[in-house]
Amino acid sequence: EEKRPVLLSGAQECIDKAKRMIEDTLGTSRESRSSCAEDRLVDKDDQHGPGPKVVYVPPEYVGMLIGRGGENIKAISQDT
Repeated sequence: EEKRPVLLSGAQECIDKAKRMIEDTLGTSRESRSSCAEDRLVDKDDQHGPGPKVVYVPPEYVGMLIGRGGENIKAISQDT
């Protein structure tokens, strides 16, 4: 299945923090399942420099990233 794009925008330090928070959120799920290389968050290599970034999330983790009632994604937005 194709990975889902997630747009990260804002100051570079906020983008970096959001990416870490996404990795932490997804890592929690992968620890309880057997993980393989395909399950990893993908950061496009051609996105160097300032500006928005896109990371790709496996579709089976999108719900976890969003969280119940959007709680995870809201927390990421507020904290970054």
